Amino acid sequence: MLLDDKIYCEDCWSPGGVELTLLAGLLGKLNHNTKVLDVGCGSAAASINLSLRFGCTCLAFDSEAEYVELARNNVKRYGVDNLVTIIHCPLEEFESNGDVYDMVIAEGGVGSYVGHTELFQFSRHMLRPGGVLALSDIVHREGILSGKYVLDLDIPESIIKFYEPGVYANAKGHRVTESIIDDKLLISGFYKTLSFELSKNHWSRYRNNMNEHAKKHTGPAKRDPEFARTIHHEESLWATEAQKYISYYYIIAHLTKISEQRVKSE
Repeated sequence: MLLDDKIYCEDCWSPGGVELTLLAGLLGKLNHNTKVLDVGCGSAAASINLSLRFGCTCLAFDSEAEYVELARNNVKRYGVDNLVTIIHCPLEEFESNGDVYDMVIAEGGVGSYVGHTELFQFSRHMLRPGGVLALSDIVHREGILSGKYVLDLDIPESIIKFYEPGVYANAKGHRVTESIIDDKLLISGFYKTLSFELSKNHWSRYRNNMNEHAKKHTGPAKRDPEFARTIHHEESLWATEAQKYISYYYIIAHLTKISEQRVKSE
């Protein structure tokens, strides 16, 4: 069983929710002797839930001071401040001090913020050989595969514009497809263990969380005065046609123990 009788942190800023975070921990064989690095931690829900379930130690960081404050309060609230450390730091300034980790987790579209190649290269250097990378992000659907043919989707301009850099989540790179992410993982020395698109139920729980933050002016809404408008706009797009063209992709991958791919990507 993924869930037990513990009270988990439900303030997840990714549609995956508690269950998928714990699934990643299970596949990563986390226990009280393992270490996790939580990139772009937001509310720190991932670190809190992994430490509660598996007893692992977690180092979580985020570039936004408001999120770090919220994360530290959540860690204390759930009584895992002996296992979870929160620091204020952008990815490009993070220093490992020689530490290596058993898992890097980057939920909630971190790859779109910092760039997928940058995230994968960073994770590669943070993980021990065989370590696990778990991430989730928004992707464009690729179309319909039928034998030798691919029917590309003609994505409406309104959806492309909403999800492009500077409009949604201040993403630095253009939205990508599942196969592009898979290719970038392979080049960076990872082999994919499990991947899937998230269900409508996962999206509904995520939007409920975000709407609560918008009402209370907390979390991401505290930093961004346009947050409520953005969430409502996304709900409107999703209710009409966005789900035909946009998906949320969850990936669990292992760093290969063979060094040849690591040399190629240097």
